[in-house]
Amino acid sequence: MRALAVIGFVLLMSCPALAQGRERWEHWWAANQDPFLRLKAKLHRAEVTTTGDYNLGEGAPGNVSSLILPSRGLVEEKIVPALRLALQDDSTVVRAEAVLAMGKTTHAPAISWLKRLLKDESEKVRENTALALGILGHGDGVELLTSILNDDRRGRQLVGKTELAMRTRAFAAISLGLIGRENPEIREKVVTILSESLDLDLSPKDVPLCIVVALGLMEDPAAGPLLLSILKDTRGPQLVRAHALVGLGKLNRRSLLPTVQIAMRDDSTHVLRSSIISLGLLSKSSDTKSVALLANWAAKGKEPQGRGWALIALGEIGGVKAERVLMHTLQNDQDWRKAYAALGLSILGRESDNRAIPEAIHRMFLTLKADSVKASMAISLGLLKYRTASQDLANVVSSKSDPRLRGHCAVALGLMNARDTSQVIKRVLDLRLDPKLRSSAAQALGLMGDPEVVRLLTDILRGSNTEAEISSAARSLGLIGDPTAVDALVAILKDVSGSPDAARASAALALGDIAEQREVPPLQAVSAHANYRALVGSFRALLLTP
Repeated sequence: MRALAVIGFVLLMSCPALAQGRERWEHWWAANQDPFLRLKAKLHRAEVTTTGDYNLGEGAPGNVSSLILPSRGLVEEKIVPALRLALQDDSTVVRAEAVLAMGKTTHAPAISWLKRLLKDESEKVRENTALALGILGHGDGVELLTSILNDDRRGRQLVGKTELAMRTRAFAAISLGLIGRENPEIREKVVTILSESLDLDLSPKDVPLCIVVALGLMEDPAAGPLLLSILKDTRGPQLVRAHALVGLGKLNRRSLLPTVQIAMRDDSTHVLRSSIISLGLLSKSSDTKSVALLANWAAKGKEPQGRGWALIALGEIGGVKAERVLMHTLQNDQDWRKAYAALGLSILGRESDNRAIPEAIHRMFLTLKADSVKASMAISLGLLKYRTASQDLANVVSSKSDPRLRGHCAVALGLMNARDTSQVIKRVLDLRLDPKLRSSAAQALGLMGDPEVVRLLTDILRGSNTEAEISSAARSLGLIGDPTAVDALVAILKDVSGSPDAARASAALALGDIAEQREVPPLQAVSAHANYRALVGSFRALLLTP
Protein backbone atom coordinates (compact mmCIF):
# COMPACT_ATOMS: atom_id res chain seq x y z
CA MET A 1 0.00 0.00 0.00
CA ARG A 2 2.90 2.33 0.69
CA ALA A 3 3.80 1.98 -2.99
CA LEU A 4 0.44 3.33 -4.15
CA ALA A 5 0.63 6.21 -1.69
CA VAL A 6 4.02 7.18 -3.10
CA ILE A 7 2.72 6.97 -6.68
CA GLY A 8 -0.05 9.31 -5.59
CA PHE A 9 2.39 11.77 -4.04
CA VAL A 10 4.62 11.76 -7.10
CA LEU A 11 1.73 12.40 -9.47
CA LEU A 12 0.34 15.14 -7.27
CA MET A 13 3.66 16.90 -7.00
CA SER A 14 4.32 16.60 -10.74
CA CYS A 15 0.89 17.74 -11.94
CA PRO A 16 0.90 21.57 -12.09
CA ALA A 17 -2.86 21.90 -11.62
CA LEU A 18 -2.81 19.80 -8.49
CA ALA A 19 0.49 21.06 -7.13
CA GLN A 20 -0.89 24.61 -7.00
CA GLY A 21 -3.48 23.53 -4.41
CA ARG A 22 -1.46 21.91 -1.64
CA GLU A 23 -4.54 21.98 0.56
CA ARG A 24 -6.40 19.52 -1.70
CA TRP A 25 -7.74 16.31 -0.25
CA GLU A 26 -5.65 14.13 -2.58
CA HIS A 27 -2.49 14.99 -0.63
CA TRP A 28 -4.11 13.98 2.64
CA TRP A 29 -5.35 10.69 1.14
CA ALA A 30 -1.95 9.87 -0.34
CA ALA A 31 -0.34 10.29 3.09
CA ASN A 32 -3.03 8.57 5.15
CA GLN A 33 -4.70 5.94 2.98
CA ASP A 34 -2.73 2.90 4.17
CA PRO A 35 -4.48 2.33 7.51
CA PHE A 36 -7.87 2.55 5.79
CA LEU A 37 -7.01 0.24 2.90
CA ARG A 38 -4.87 -2.36 4.71
CA LEU A 39 -4.84 -4.35 1.49
CA LYS A 40 -2.64 -7.22 2.59
CA ALA A 41 -4.53 -7.70 5.84
CA LYS A 42 -7.73 -8.02 3.82
CA LEU A 43 -6.28 -10.25 1.15
CA HIS A 44 -4.80 -12.77 3.50
CA ARG A 45 -7.68 -13.03 5.95
CA ALA A 46 -9.48 -15.81 4.06
CA GLU A 47 -12.84 -15.60 5.72
CA VAL A 48 -16.35 -16.30 4.47
CA THR A 49 -18.73 -13.57 5.55
CA THR A 50 -22.40 -14.29 5.29
CA THR A 51 -24.00 -11.94 7.79
CA GLY A 52 -24.70 -8.24 7.96
CA ASP A 53 -26.34 -5.66 5.78
CA TYR A 54 -25.12 -6.29 2.23
CA ASN A 55 -25.84 -2.77 0.97
CA LEU A 56 -23.75 -1.27 3.75
CA GLY A 57 -20.97 -3.76 3.13
CA GLU A 58 -21.24 -5.64 6.40
CA GLY A 59 -21.23 -8.99 4.66
CA ALA A 60 -21.20 -10.69 1.31
CA PRO A 61 -21.79 -14.33 0.57
CA GLY A 62 -18.78 -16.21 -0.71
CA ASN A 63 -16.39 -13.37 0.07
CA VAL A 64 -13.19 -15.42 0.07
CA SER A 65 -9.76 -14.19 -0.97
CA SER A 66 -7.73 -16.76 -2.86
CA LEU A 67 -4.58 -14.63 -2.55
CA ILE A 68 -2.19 -15.67 0.20
CA LEU A 69 0.83 -14.45 2.12
CA PRO A 70 4.23 -15.72 1.00
CA SER A 71 5.81 -18.24 3.33
CA ARG A 72 8.95 -17.28 5.19
CA GLY A 73 10.66 -20.04 3.26
CA LEU A 74 9.80 -18.39 -0.06
CA VAL A 75 11.17 -15.08 1.19
CA GLU A 76 14.42 -16.66 2.33
CA GLU A 77 14.89 -18.99 -0.64
CA LYS A 78 13.82 -16.83 -3.60
CA ILE A 79 13.31 -13.17 -2.72
CA VAL A 80 16.34 -12.58 -0.49
CA PRO A 81 18.87 -14.20 -2.89
CA ALA A 82 17.50 -12.23 -5.86
CA LEU A 83 17.70 -8.96 -3.94
CA ARG A 84 21.16 -9.75 -2.60
CA LEU A 85 22.36 -10.16 -6.16
CA ALA A 86 20.68 -6.87 -7.09
CA LEU A 87 22.64 -5.07 -4.36
CA GLN A 88 25.69 -5.58 -6.58
CA ASP A 89 23.97 -4.52 -9.82
CA ASP A 90 25.77 -2.15 -12.18
CA SER A 91 22.69 0.06 -12.29
CA THR A 92 22.46 2.76 -9.62
CA VAL A 93 18.67 2.80 -9.99
CA VAL A 94 18.42 -0.93 -9.31
CA ARG A 95 20.77 -0.81 -6.30
CA ALA A 96 18.91 2.17 -4.82
CA GLU A 97 15.60 0.30 -4.87
CA ALA A 98 17.08 -3.09 -3.99
CA VAL A 99 18.40 -1.81 -0.65
CA LEU A 100 14.93 -0.60 0.33
CA ALA A 101 13.41 -3.90 -0.79
CA MET A 102 15.97 -5.84 1.25
CA GLY A 103 14.97 -3.84 4.30
CA LYS A 104 11.38 -4.99 3.86
CA THR A 105 12.42 -8.65 4.02
CA THR A 106 13.41 -8.21 7.72
CA HIS A 107 16.18 -10.75 6.99
CA ALA A 108 18.63 -10.24 9.89
CA PRO A 109 21.85 -11.21 8.03
CA ALA A 110 21.12 -8.42 5.56
CA ILE A 111 22.59 -5.89 8.00
CA SER A 112 26.12 -6.86 6.95
CA TRP A 113 25.21 -6.70 3.23
CA LEU A 114 23.59 -3.30 3.61
CA LYS A 115 26.49 -2.01 5.66
CA ARG A 116 28.75 -2.42 2.61
CA LEU A 117 26.37 -0.30 0.52
CA LEU A 118 26.94 2.66 2.85
CA LYS A 119 30.13 3.20 0.83
CA ASP A 120 28.39 3.02 -2.53
CA GLU A 121 29.54 5.57 -5.10
CA SER A 122 25.96 6.85 -5.41
CA GLU A 123 24.68 9.24 -2.75
CA LYS A 124 21.12 8.04 -3.43
CA VAL A 125 22.14 4.45 -2.68
CA ARG A 126 23.89 5.55 0.53
CA GLU A 127 20.81 7.50 1.65
CA ASN A 128 18.48 4.62 0.93
CA THR A 129 20.78 2.21 2.72
CA ALA A 130 20.64 4.32 5.88
CA LEU A 131 16.86 4.18 5.65
CA ALA A 132 16.78 0.47 4.77
CA LEU A 133 18.61 -0.36 8.01
CA GLY A 134 15.66 1.14 9.89
CA ILE A 135 13.07 -0.58 7.74
CA LEU A 136 14.87 -3.86 8.45
CA GLY A 137 14.01 -3.21 12.08
CA HIS A 138 16.80 -5.03 13.91
CA GLY A 139 18.41 -3.57 17.02
CA ASP A 140 21.87 -4.53 15.75
CA GLY A 141 21.70 -1.54 13.45
CA VAL A 142 21.44 1.04 16.26
CA GLU A 143 25.16 1.62 16.84
CA LEU A 144 26.14 2.21 13.23
CA LEU A 145 23.08 4.41 12.62
CA THR A 146 23.98 6.47 15.69
CA SER A 147 27.47 7.05 14.27
CA ILE A 148 26.00 8.12 10.93
CA LEU A 149 23.53 10.45 12.61
CA ASN A 150 26.25 12.09 14.70
CA ASP A 151 28.70 12.32 11.80
CA ASP A 152 31.43 10.94 14.05
CA ARG A 153 34.68 9.25 13.11
CA ARG A 154 33.12 5.77 12.85
CA GLY A 155 30.23 7.13 10.82
CA ARG A 156 32.61 8.71 8.30
CA GLN A 157 34.53 5.45 8.09
CA LEU A 158 31.30 3.55 7.43
CA VAL A 159 30.42 5.86 4.57
CA GLY A 160 33.97 6.46 3.40
CA LYS A 161 33.61 10.24 3.45
CA THR A 162 35.21 13.07 5.40
CA GLU A 163 31.76 14.51 6.04
CA LEU A 164 28.37 12.83 5.89
CA ALA A 165 25.60 14.17 3.68
CA MET A 166 22.76 15.87 5.54
CA ARG A 167 20.07 13.62 4.07
CA THR A 168 21.96 10.45 4.96
CA ARG A 169 22.15 11.67 8.56
CA ALA A 170 18.46 12.64 8.55
CA PHE A 171 17.49 9.20 7.24
CA ALA A 172 19.64 7.59 9.94
CA ALA A 173 17.59 9.50 12.54
CA ILE A 174 14.33 8.20 11.06
CA SER A 175 15.79 4.68 11.00
CA LEU A 176 16.60 4.85 14.68
CA GLY A 177 12.99 5.82 15.34
CA LEU A 178 11.74 2.93 13.23
CA ILE A 179 13.96 0.45 15.11
CA GLY A 180 12.85 1.84 18.46
CA ARG A 181 9.22 1.59 17.38
CA GLU A 182 9.65 -2.07 16.47
CA ASN A 183 11.73 -3.09 19.51
CA PRO A 184 10.12 -1.95 22.79
CA GLU A 185 13.01 -3.36 24.84
CA ILE A 186 15.45 -0.78 23.42
CA ARG A 187 13.00 2.06 22.85
CA GLU A 188 14.11 4.10 25.85
CA LYS A 189 17.74 3.72 24.77
CA VAL A 190 16.88 5.04 21.31
CA VAL A 191 14.97 7.97 22.81
CA THR A 192 18.12 8.86 24.76
CA ILE A 193 20.33 8.58 21.66
CA LEU A 194 18.07 10.83 19.61
CA SER A 195 17.64 13.34 22.44
CA GLU A 196 21.39 13.65 22.95
CA SER A 197 21.94 14.04 19.20
CA LEU A 198 19.46 16.89 18.82
CA ASP A 199 20.96 20.26 17.93
CA LEU A 200 18.23 22.74 17.12
CA ASP A 201 20.78 25.31 15.94
CA LEU A 202 21.98 23.03 13.13
CA SER A 203 21.16 24.33 9.65
CA PRO A 204 19.57 23.33 7.41
CA LYS A 205 16.92 21.80 9.67
CA ASP A 206 16.78 18.35 8.04
CA VAL A 207 18.55 16.50 10.85
CA PRO A 208 16.83 18.12 13.86
CA LEU A 209 13.43 17.85 12.17
CA CYS A 210 13.89 14.16 11.39
CA ILE A 211 15.12 13.50 14.94
CA VAL A 212 11.90 15.01 16.26
CA VAL A 213 9.81 12.98 13.79
CA ALA A 214 11.69 9.85 14.91
CA LEU A 215 10.94 10.60 18.56
CA GLY A 216 7.24 10.83 17.70
CA LEU A 217 7.33 7.56 15.76
CA MET A 218 8.16 5.56 18.89
CA GLU A 219 5.13 6.90 20.79
CA ASP A 220 7.16 6.59 24.00
CA PRO A 221 6.25 8.78 27.00
CA ALA A 222 9.99 9.22 27.67
CA ALA A 223 10.11 11.53 24.64
CA GLY A 224 7.29 13.71 25.97
CA PRO A 225 9.28 16.24 28.04
CA LEU A 226 11.69 17.02 25.20
CA LEU A 227 8.93 17.32 22.60
CA LEU A 228 7.00 19.59 24.96
CA SER A 229 9.99 21.84 25.59
CA ILE A 230 10.58 22.18 21.84
CA LEU A 231 6.95 23.14 21.27
CA LYS A 232 6.95 25.73 24.05
CA ASP A 233 10.07 27.49 22.78
CA THR A 234 8.29 29.92 20.48
CA ARG A 235 11.61 31.33 19.28
CA GLY A 236 12.79 27.91 18.08
CA PRO A 237 12.57 26.63 14.49
CA GLN A 238 8.90 26.60 13.56
CA LEU A 239 9.03 23.52 11.33
CA VAL A 240 10.61 21.51 14.14
CA ARG A 241 8.07 22.82 16.66
CA ALA A 242 5.28 21.70 14.34
CA HIS A 243 6.56 18.12 14.19
CA ALA A 244 7.15 18.06 17.94
CA LEU A 245 3.44 18.85 18.38
CA VAL A 246 2.40 15.96 16.11
CA GLY A 247 4.72 13.73 18.16
CA LEU A 248 2.93 14.82 21.32
CA GLY A 249 -0.39 13.91 19.72
CA LYS A 250 0.90 10.44 18.93
CA LEU A 251 1.75 9.87 22.62
CA ASN A 252 -2.01 9.60 23.23
CA ARG A 253 -1.74 11.24 26.67
CA ARG A 254 -4.95 13.04 27.52
CA SER A 255 -3.10 15.30 29.95
CA LEU A 256 -1.56 17.02 26.90
CA LEU A 257 -4.93 18.09 25.51
CA PRO A 258 -4.95 21.62 27.08
CA THR A 259 -1.47 22.26 25.64
CA VAL A 260 -2.61 21.21 22.18
CA GLN A 261 -5.74 23.36 22.44
CA ILE A 262 -3.63 26.40 23.34
CA ALA A 263 -1.40 25.71 20.33
CA MET A 264 -4.40 26.49 18.11
CA ARG A 265 -3.58 30.15 18.86
CA ASP A 266 0.10 29.88 17.93
CA ASP A 267 1.54 32.50 15.58
CA SER A 268 3.12 29.79 13.41
CA THR A 269 0.89 28.41 10.66
CA HIS A 270 2.84 25.14 10.76
CA VAL A 271 2.20 24.76 14.50
CA LEU A 272 -1.47 25.63 14.04
CA ARG A 273 -1.86 22.87 11.47
CA SER A 274 -0.12 20.36 13.74
CA SER A 275 -2.40 21.31 16.63
CA ILE A 276 -5.39 20.39 14.47
CA ILE A 277 -3.86 17.00 13.65
CA SER A 278 -3.11 16.35 17.33
CA LEU A 279 -6.58 17.39 18.48
CA GLY A 280 -7.95 14.70 16.20
CA LEU A 281 -5.59 12.17 17.79
CA LEU A 282 -6.17 13.11 21.44
CA SER A 283 -9.78 14.28 21.70
CA LYS A 284 -13.00 12.40 22.37
CA SER A 285 -16.49 13.43 21.35
CA SER A 286 -17.07 14.53 24.96
CA ASP A 287 -14.25 17.10 24.70
CA THR A 288 -16.55 19.95 23.83
CA LYS A 289 -13.74 22.53 23.72
CA SER A 290 -11.80 20.55 21.12
CA VAL A 291 -14.91 20.04 19.00
CA ALA A 292 -15.81 23.73 19.25
CA LEU A 293 -12.29 24.85 18.32
CA LEU A 294 -12.20 22.58 15.28
CA ALA A 295 -15.75 23.42 14.21
CA ASN A 296 -14.99 27.13 14.42
CA TRP A 297 -11.77 26.77 12.45
CA ALA A 298 -13.45 24.60 9.81
CA ALA A 299 -16.09 27.29 9.33
CA LYS A 300 -14.12 30.52 9.74
CA GLY A 301 -10.42 29.74 9.72
CA LYS A 302 -8.22 31.96 7.58
CA GLU A 303 -5.83 29.17 6.57
CA PRO A 304 -7.24 26.74 3.97
CA GLN A 305 -5.18 23.67 4.86
CA GLY A 306 -6.14 23.94 8.50
CA ARG A 307 -9.81 24.15 7.54
CA GLY A 308 -9.56 20.92 5.59
CA TRP A 309 -7.64 19.07 8.28
CA ALA A 310 -10.12 20.32 10.92
CA LEU A 311 -12.89 18.48 9.06
CA ILE A 312 -10.80 15.29 9.13
CA ALA A 313 -10.11 15.74 12.85
CA LEU A 314 -13.82 16.16 13.55
CA GLY A 315 -14.46 12.87 11.79
CA GLU A 316 -11.80 11.18 13.92
CA ILE A 317 -13.33 12.58 17.12
CA GLY A 318 -16.90 11.73 16.16
CA GLY A 319 -20.10 12.54 18.02
CA VAL A 320 -23.32 14.37 17.24
CA LYS A 321 -21.84 17.89 17.05
CA ALA A 322 -19.02 16.79 14.76
CA GLU A 323 -21.46 14.96 12.49
CA ARG A 324 -23.69 18.03 12.29
CA VAL A 325 -20.77 20.28 11.30
CA LEU A 326 -19.57 17.82 8.67
CA MET A 327 -23.02 17.32 7.15
CA HIS A 328 -23.55 21.09 6.96
CA THR A 329 -20.20 21.53 5.24
CA LEU A 330 -20.91 18.70 2.81
CA GLN A 331 -24.19 20.21 1.74
CA ASN A 332 -23.46 23.95 1.83
CA ASP A 333 -19.76 24.81 1.58
CA GLN A 334 -17.28 25.27 -1.27
CA ASP A 335 -16.47 22.19 -3.31
CA TRP A 336 -12.93 21.62 -2.01
CA ARG A 337 -14.18 21.66 1.60
CA LYS A 338 -17.02 19.33 0.67
CA ALA A 339 -14.30 16.87 -0.32
CA TYR A 340 -12.78 16.98 3.16
CA ALA A 341 -16.20 16.87 4.81
CA ALA A 342 -17.03 13.65 2.94
CA LEU A 343 -13.79 12.05 4.13
CA GLY A 344 -14.47 13.20 7.68
CA LEU A 345 -17.95 11.73 7.49
CA SER A 346 -16.61 8.46 6.12
CA ILE A 347 -14.26 8.17 9.10
CA LEU A 348 -17.02 9.07 11.54
CA GLY A 349 -19.60 6.92 9.71
CA ARG A 350 -17.56 3.74 10.04
CA GLU A 351 -18.62 3.77 13.70
CA SER A 352 -22.20 4.84 12.98
CA ASP A 353 -25.30 3.12 11.60
CA ASN A 354 -26.74 6.44 10.35
CA ARG A 355 -27.66 5.76 6.71
CA ALA A 356 -28.14 9.47 6.12
CA ILE A 357 -24.35 9.83 5.90
CA PRO A 358 -23.67 7.58 2.88
CA GLU A 359 -26.92 8.67 1.26
CA ALA A 360 -25.87 12.33 1.43
CA ILE A 361 -22.40 11.57 0.03
CA HIS A 362 -23.96 9.49 -2.77
CA ARG A 363 -26.18 12.41 -3.76
CA MET A 364 -23.15 14.66 -3.90
CA PHE A 365 -21.29 12.15 -6.05
CA LEU A 366 -24.15 12.21 -8.56
CA THR A 367 -24.62 15.99 -8.63
CA LEU A 368 -21.14 17.51 -8.30
CA LYS A 369 -19.26 18.33 -11.51
CA ALA A 370 -15.62 18.76 -10.44
CA ASP A 371 -13.70 15.51 -10.96
CA SER A 372 -11.50 15.95 -7.89
CA VAL A 373 -14.45 16.44 -5.54
CA LYS A 374 -16.40 13.56 -7.10
CA ALA A 375 -13.34 11.38 -6.49
CA SER A 376 -13.40 12.24 -2.79
CA MET A 377 -17.09 11.28 -2.66
CA ALA A 378 -16.21 7.98 -4.35
CA ILE A 379 -13.47 7.11 -1.85
CA SER A 380 -15.78 8.07 1.02
CA LEU A 381 -18.51 5.79 -0.30
CA GLY A 382 -15.94 3.01 -0.51
CA LEU A 383 -14.79 3.55 3.06
CA LEU A 384 -18.43 3.40 4.17
CA LYS A 385 -18.91 0.22 2.08
CA TYR A 386 -22.09 1.68 0.59
CA ARG A 387 -22.80 -0.81 -2.17
CA THR A 388 -25.96 0.96 -3.23
CA ALA A 389 -23.63 3.31 -5.13
CA SER A 390 -21.64 0.54 -6.83
CA GLN A 391 -23.27 0.77 -10.25
CA ASP A 392 -22.85 4.55 -10.38
CA LEU A 393 -19.18 4.12 -9.53
CA ALA A 394 -18.76 1.36 -12.12
CA ASN A 395 -20.30 3.59 -14.78
CA VAL A 396 -17.57 6.17 -14.16
CA VAL A 397 -14.84 3.51 -14.25
CA SER A 398 -15.99 2.38 -17.70
CA SER A 399 -16.42 5.95 -18.99
CA LYS A 400 -13.89 8.25 -20.62
CA SER A 401 -13.71 10.55 -17.61
CA ASP A 402 -10.49 11.82 -16.06
CA PRO A 403 -8.21 8.82 -15.28
CA ARG A 404 -7.70 9.93 -11.67
CA LEU A 405 -11.46 10.00 -11.07
CA ARG A 406 -11.88 6.59 -12.69
CA GLY A 407 -9.06 5.20 -10.58
CA HIS A 408 -10.57 6.46 -7.34
CA CYS A 409 -13.94 5.00 -8.32
CA ALA A 410 -12.28 1.65 -8.95
CA VAL A 411 -10.60 1.72 -5.53
CA ALA A 412 -13.94 2.61 -3.97
CA LEU A 413 -15.49 -0.48 -5.57
CA GLY A 414 -12.66 -2.55 -4.14
CA LEU A 415 -13.14 -1.07 -0.69
CA MET A 416 -16.83 -1.98 -0.69
CA ASN A 417 -16.04 -5.42 -2.20
CA ALA A 418 -18.44 -4.90 -5.10
CA ARG A 419 -17.29 -8.09 -6.81
CA ASP A 420 -20.12 -7.94 -9.33
CA THR A 421 -18.27 -5.00 -10.94
CA SER A 422 -14.95 -6.83 -11.29
CA GLN A 423 -15.31 -7.35 -15.05
CA VAL A 424 -15.56 -3.59 -15.58
CA ILE A 425 -12.32 -3.12 -13.66
CA LYS A 426 -10.56 -5.96 -15.49
CA ARG A 427 -11.31 -4.31 -18.81
CA VAL A 428 -9.52 -1.19 -17.58
CA LEU A 429 -6.54 -3.30 -16.51
CA ASP A 430 -6.49 -5.11 -19.84
CA LEU A 431 -6.57 -1.93 -21.93
CA ARG A 432 -3.16 -0.85 -20.64
CA LEU A 433 -4.11 2.78 -20.27
CA ASP A 434 -2.83 5.38 -17.79
CA PRO A 435 -0.34 3.68 -15.37
CA LYS A 436 -1.95 5.19 -12.26
CA LEU A 437 -5.42 4.12 -13.44
CA ARG A 438 -4.15 0.60 -14.01
CA SER A 439 -2.52 0.55 -10.57
CA SER A 440 -5.82 1.61 -9.05
CA ALA A 441 -7.65 -1.11 -11.00
CA ALA A 442 -5.17 -3.72 -9.78
CA GLN A 443 -5.58 -2.48 -6.23
CA ALA A 444 -9.37 -2.69 -6.53
CA LEU A 445 -9.24 -6.29 -7.77
CA GLY A 446 -6.80 -7.11 -5.00
CA LEU A 447 -9.16 -5.68 -2.40
CA MET A 448 -11.86 -7.93 -3.84
CA GLY A 449 -9.53 -10.93 -3.56
CA ASP A 450 -9.96 -11.60 -7.28
CA PRO A 451 -7.81 -14.61 -8.23
CA GLU A 452 -7.39 -13.44 -11.83
CA VAL A 453 -5.60 -10.20 -11.06
CA VAL A 454 -2.19 -11.80 -10.55
CA ARG A 455 -2.46 -13.72 -13.83
CA LEU A 456 -3.48 -10.59 -15.73
CA LEU A 457 -0.59 -8.57 -14.35
CA THR A 458 1.91 -11.39 -14.84
CA ASP A 459 0.83 -11.68 -18.48
CA ILE A 460 1.49 -7.95 -18.91
CA LEU A 461 4.85 -8.31 -17.18
CA ARG A 462 5.96 -11.13 -19.46
CA GLY A 463 4.44 -9.86 -22.68
CA SER A 464 5.31 -6.17 -22.67
CA ASN A 465 8.36 -4.49 -24.14
CA THR A 466 7.79 -1.01 -22.70
CA GLU A 467 9.38 0.28 -19.52
CA ALA A 468 6.18 1.98 -18.31
CA GLU A 469 4.01 -1.13 -18.70
CA ILE A 470 6.52 -3.46 -17.05
CA SER A 471 7.11 -1.05 -14.18
CA SER A 472 3.40 -0.49 -13.62
CA ALA A 473 2.61 -4.21 -13.66
CA ALA A 474 5.52 -4.99 -11.33
CA ARG A 475 4.52 -2.36 -8.78
CA SER A 476 0.92 -3.54 -8.88
CA LEU A 477 2.01 -7.12 -8.20
CA GLY A 478 4.00 -5.90 -5.22
CA LEU A 479 1.00 -3.93 -4.04
CA ILE A 480 -1.15 -7.06 -4.05
CA GLY A 481 1.56 -9.21 -2.51
CA ASP A 482 0.65 -12.61 -3.90
CA PRO A 483 3.63 -15.03 -3.92
CA THR A 484 2.71 -16.57 -7.27
CA ALA A 485 4.16 -13.45 -8.88
CA VAL A 486 7.63 -13.95 -7.39
CA ASP A 487 9.14 -16.02 -10.22
CA ALA A 488 8.08 -13.53 -12.89
CA LEU A 489 9.44 -10.60 -10.87
CA VAL A 490 12.74 -12.34 -10.19
CA ALA A 491 13.07 -13.04 -13.92
CA ILE A 492 12.58 -9.34 -14.74
CA LEU A 493 15.05 -8.28 -12.05
CA LYS A 494 17.72 -10.62 -13.41
CA ASP A 495 17.11 -9.75 -17.06
CA VAL A 496 19.98 -7.28 -17.32
CA SER A 497 20.12 -7.26 -21.11
CA GLY A 498 16.43 -7.45 -21.97
CA SER A 499 14.64 -5.25 -19.39
CA PRO A 500 15.13 -1.51 -18.79
CA ASP A 501 16.81 -0.60 -15.52
CA ALA A 502 13.75 1.28 -14.27
CA ALA A 503 11.56 -1.79 -14.83
CA ARG A 504 14.10 -3.99 -13.04
CA ALA A 505 14.15 -1.52 -10.15
CA SER A 506 10.35 -1.72 -9.97
CA ALA A 507 10.60 -5.51 -9.87
CA ALA A 508 13.03 -5.25 -6.95
CA LEU A 509 10.64 -2.99 -5.05
CA ALA A 510 7.75 -5.33 -5.80
CA LEU A 511 9.68 -8.27 -4.37
CA GLY A 512 10.28 -6.25 -1.23
CA ASP A 513 6.60 -5.40 -0.99
CA ILE A 514 5.67 -9.09 -1.31
CA ALA A 515 8.21 -10.01 1.38
CA GLU A 516 6.90 -7.35 3.78
CA GLN A 517 4.65 -9.21 6.21
CA ARG A 518 4.29 -6.66 9.01
CA GLU A 519 0.72 -5.45 9.43
CA VAL A 520 1.92 -1.83 9.61
CA PRO A 521 4.87 -1.34 7.22
CA PRO A 522 7.45 0.96 8.86
CA LEU A 523 7.21 3.94 6.52
CA GLN A 524 3.43 3.93 6.85
CA ALA A 525 3.96 5.10 10.41
CA VAL A 526 5.93 8.09 9.09
CA SER A 527 3.28 9.37 6.69
CA ALA A 528 0.15 8.68 8.77
CA HIS A 529 -1.00 11.88 10.51
CA ALA A 530 2.11 13.67 9.28
CA ASN A 531 2.16 17.42 8.85
CA TYR A 532 3.24 17.04 5.24
CA ARG A 533 3.09 20.81 4.73
CA ALA A 534 5.95 21.40 7.22
CA LEU A 535 8.66 20.20 4.87
CA VAL A 536 12.40 20.19 4.56
CA GLY A 537 14.12 18.39 1.69
CA SER A 538 14.85 15.18 3.61
CA PHE A 539 11.33 14.83 4.98
CA ARG A 540 9.82 15.43 1.56
CA ALA A 541 12.13 12.76 0.11
CA LEU A 542 11.10 10.42 2.92
CA LEU A 543 7.40 10.84 2.10
CA LEU A 544 8.21 10.02 -1.53
CA THR A 545 10.13 6.86 -0.64
CA PRO A 546 8.26 3.67 -1.70
